[in-house]
Amino acid sequence: MSSAGQHPLQRYAWLMAELAGGAPRSEQATVGDAFAWASHDPGWIGKVILMGLIGLIPIVGPLQQAGWMLAALDNLRAGRHEVPPAAFRYASRGVWLFLAALVYAVVVGVVFYGGVFALAFGLSPGHSTQQSDGSTNQLSLVFFPLTFAFMGFFGLVFLASFVLVPLIIEFTDRTGFGGAFNFAGFARAIRTSPQETLAAGGLALVSYFISGIGTYLCYVGLLFTAPYALTVLAGHALVRNEGETRHAARPDPPVIEGPVRASTVKIGVEDPATADARWCIEQYFSELNTRFEAGFDPSLTISADADELVPPAGMLLIARLRGRPVGCGALKFHTRAPAELKRMWVAPEARGLGLGRRLLVELERHAKRAGARRVRLETNRSLKEAIQLYRSSGYREVPAFNDEPFAHHWFEKRIS
Repeated sequence: MSSAGQHPLQRYAWLMAELAGGAPRSEQATVGDAFAWASHDPGWIGKVILMGLIGLIPIVGPLQQAGWMLAALDNLRAGRHEVPPAAFRYASRGVWLFLAALVYAVVVGVVFYGGVFALAFGLSPGHSTQQSDGSTNQLSLVFFPLTFAFMGFFGLVFLASFVLVPLIIEFTDRTGFGGAFNFAGFARAIRTSPQETLAAGGLALVSYFISGIGTYLCYVGLLFTAPYALTVLAGHALVRNEGETRHAARPDPPVIEGPVRASTVKIGVEDPATADARWCIEQYFSELNTRFEAGFDPSLTISADADELVPPAGMLLIARLRGRPVGCGALKFHTRAPAELKRMWVAPEARGLGLGRRLLVELERHAKRAGARRVRLETNRSLKEAIQLYRSSGYREVPAFNDEPFAHHWFEKRIS
């Protein structure tokens, strides 16, 4: 996580710039920056109001607004503080998120009204107010306390559920309709960065209240407040992560002078908690965020934390060129199950030396020594060089064996 004492919302604005890739970074950013990003676009007010007008159209309007919000999220990921133009071209982008929101709305409605009717007809003073012996039915005496207790409990659960809103947006955007109900993934993201996730949920709740402010202006104000709330939500849906690696001591990038032979690079097992190891993982995350079509959020991916990469749970290899880190690769071990290959990365300055293949061979050797009979991995379609490396190294493509939201290909290789 960030340094002690830093407010989670301050980390948010800084992390948004970091994840957007290229926006100015400052640990002194405030929550005000999060609400003001849309104003960096000179035409933002007109775009917001036009999208508010589009939102008045039943079904089609909210569908377009959902896609528009995701388009704004794309702009932030690309480092552009630019509000997408108002148009009728976002329906296909927003359809899964719209349907997911509809399902959740139906569930909330069924739970709320079902509970109310259950109380009304089960404990109502007008039903069975007297027992067969003529005494008063005690259930009728607790009708109103139970009703108020149910209302209060439902309200608290409803407010708390906003912590899932940014996660639902991210998972649905990256993996489709099913991602909106990937509760195991939600739990993993919350466990990975609890403070940031809670802060994101709080900001989602604030955006919900912002959207309703327009009702105080005879509902005309909704034309502005509702779509503006979506820009706030877009600005904070992905900003929950990164953890301590953003504040790890960073070694200088390797400087390669003159010809380099592959034998110059040394590979060894290292502690994943060291500054060099954390720097390698950070560079790996940064490159994925740049190369993936929809960016990369470490808190949403299947974990490979430091405590999972030390024996006997796993291990981490670091490749060094003249003492400086230029690559890494990791394994997670499982009893009577294939080893998982994770965090394969080679610095751009060290590519072309066959280092990726050397790392892969070393990882397979360690996996075999640990008793694994097979090695599994998943990868993104954007990493074409990695896919070619795995296929040429004997890995065969298999059906998906996990719910990794960033993966398009799953591979496996028998090593013994």
